[in-house]
Amino acid sequence: MDKLQADDIIRQYLEKIYGFSLSKTLNIDQAEELASRITFEVYKALLQVESLHNIDRYIYRISKNIYAQFIQEEQKNKELLATELNAMQDSNDRHHHDYARLRMEICYLSNLQREIVIMHYFDNLTTKEIANRLNITQAKVKWHLVEARNDLKANFQEEKNQVTTQLKSFTEMRSIGKLGYLQKYIDMSFYFSKLISQNIAYSVYHEPKTSVDIAKELCIPVAYVQDEIEHLLENGFLIKNTGNRYQSNIYILEKTIDKEKVEKEILKKYAKLVCKEYIPLFADCSELLRSGKIYIPLSDANFLLWTLITYSCVTKLIIEENNSDISGYMVKRPDNGYNLAYASVEPISDRQIDDRSGLNKNHADMFINSNMPNKYPISLWQFSSVYDSRDEHLASWVQKLLFLLYDFMIRKITKDTSHLDEIISLYSKGFISGDSLEYVNMLVTSFTEKEFQALLPPIPDSLKKIGKEFNEEMYRLCRDNFPPNKQGLCKLMNKNSLRKGQLRVYILEYLLTTGFLQPLKKNQRQTVNMIMFTDVLPQNL
Repeated sequence: MDKLQADDIIRQYLEKIYGFSLSKTLNIDQAEELASRITFEVYKALLQVESLHNIDRYIYRISKNIYAQFIQEEQKNKELLATELNAMQDSNDRHHHDYARLRMEICYLSNLQREIVIMHYFDNLTTKEIANRLNITQAKVKWHLVEARNDLKANFQEEKNQVTTQLKSFTEMRSIGKLGYLQKYIDMSFYFSKLISQNIAYSVYHEPKTSVDIAKELCIPVAYVQDEIEHLLENGFLIKNTGNRYQSNIYILEKTIDKEKVEKEILKKYAKLVCKEYIPLFADCSELLRSGKIYIPLSDANFLLWTLITYSCVTKLIIEENNSDISGYMVKRPDNGYNLAYASVEPISDRQIDDRSGLNKNHADMFINSNMPNKYPISLWQFSSVYDSRDEHLASWVQKLLFLLYDFMIRKITKDTSHLDEIISLYSKGFISGDSLEYVNMLVTSFTEKEFQALLPPIPDSLKKIGKEFNEEMYRLCRDNFPPNKQGLCKLMNKNSLRKGQLRVYILEYLLTTGFLQPLKKNQRQTVNMIMFTDVLPQNL
């Protein structure tokens, strides 16, 4: 969305945002602070989207999340202030210290037990009065009081560690499957914007736990945990089991240095085998070249090979058809998305980054089809890796750029002052290049994807056997990352490991070291591993 459109929407909603803020805070100063935060986040989000189906719901959703963060900050500030004042005023008073400890332990009780304890010991209500207020039996009140006292006594008498659990942080968040109308514009980090949300999902990944168990593990009051649990439940990232126990409904990959070293060696081994069994088949691409239906920038054979190899690996190295797929593990989202959420946890402090390994950048395939096929008969395949220099946010508006490129190819856009902005956009992203002579800097073909794939080398039988061994090795390596109820998902995700993006990175690395591939030029790195399928070729520009 352009800036003028976003400015107009902000002007229309300023009064509503302030009204929402005032209704929540009932304080003019706090309302102004909250409204400014919401306005900033809404404006930032609007600039990243192209279009919206329901602006009211979109802005309300952001406002609701910012308000939740605002309340948590206020609560934490109050608690920190109270703790600091108590520490300063009563540092030498043992009774006050014990009282502060007791209040902290009360925070780890369940909501119901916490209410009963506060009503009985702080508000001096009888068990009968508490039962009437909470609409439960007096016997249940007494039972909870006994349980709460026992828990408090046990926790109070044992020496409490400051923080026994190392908090985790998600380093990559995405989803596999059909995106909903919100996820088209908001990535997974929107739903896991708080560290507490990430750690709750991680805490209950391998086994279900109650909110109290989670709170004790993370050393966070139960009230905070339960608020975040509701948020995650609402969006399908947690499931509620019997006994009020929760379990993650996402796939979490926990990376370790030792496991990465083993994985790296496995990938390198099979990358060499692919290069030995499959890559020599690319020595003869004469039929493809003679067809007259493929455009290669400056007829550069090296640039062609870079793209053909990576595309062939994902489309031809299939040894097992997906008779069963991962749809059974996908979740229906409130925004009509139907997908499997994915996150990775990485030990940042011990991270050893190898720029050549491809592990420091996401490597994924993207297939894009035109939403206006009659006017723009275009589809695009793109593979992202450490070897390209593309902006990681290109995916959000690459279709619009392809439309500009198509108009340029049919001479609807020319290099004059009326189309200066369009030409600058194409140049800046590397879609066109050249100084004295302009040329389209991308592999373009008038073949359909099916026709194009038919001309690529098929997988040899020898490599099929190797691929099955590779699948088994990857499954054995990865299965510990999956809880018992998702072992089937682990099998499925490693069913055709020869197509893995990470393996292709090591294939490219090996081919570079052996000299089969030559290093790319600076402008080629912007569009390498991209193929545009359309009905015209960029000739005689």
